[in-house]
Amino acid sequence: MERRWPSAFDALTGSDPGLNRLRMALEAVAAIGLTIGAEWGFVRLTGALQAPRAARLRPAVAAGDHDLLVTAMLLGSMVALVSSIAVTDPTWRGRLVSLLLVPVPLVASLAFGLALGGHRAVVLTSFAVLLGLGGLARRWGSRGVATGIPLFIGDFIGFFLHGTVRFGAFGWLVAEVAVGTAMCIVVQLALFRPDPAGALRRSQRSWAARARAVARAARSRFELGVAEDPG
Repeated sequence: MERRWPSAFDALTGSDPGLNRLRMALEAVAAIGLTIGAEWGFVRLTGALQAPRAARLRPAVAAGDHDLLVTAMLLGSMVALVSSIAVTDPTWRGRLVSLLLVPVPLVASLAFGLALGGHRAVVLTSFAVLLGLGGLARRWGSRGVATGIPLFIGDFIGFFLHGTVRFGAFGWLVAEVAVGTAMCIVVQLALFRPDPAGALRRSQRSWAARARAVARAARSRFELGVAEDPG
């Protein structure tokens, strides 16, 4: 009787060539989780965008501080998510360059949304324009995706924050983006370092698993045919 474990392993490796989707998912979870923790620690340590300690005793102020803490986590997580999906360079040098490029359009559009958030018609129009540019940027490969998506994300978050965060505090938002970028560099270059040779070996195992699955299916059909027509 055929052992079940090899068949189950073949089903996993065969359905995900090179285990690339699984690797990307684990990378995204690690990057986002590490970034959320780092953003929490950064805000607690520096008091970024938080009210003075005496004012935090008021419930409304405490709630506002909590919202800005969540926003910092969200901002860093967006950087981590985009980096995990779009940055796929096969070498560590290329990947480092791509990771450093991701926050550039995000910071630029964040400044735009924060500065012009009071002009609702302008910002709402910019949403459609930046979404179009983000889609167009896909034609330039992974780096196009890594620069196109953050354009809309930054603009939207800037518009969302324009009534809460003064433009003079923009530096804190940039620092929070930098924290998220640093965590992505740690995850992608230390925990999930590019390994083209390893990726090739995993892909070869996936194709071998698919070949075995085809052979098993063909054998099953042959045996079924023999059973139905003994003569």
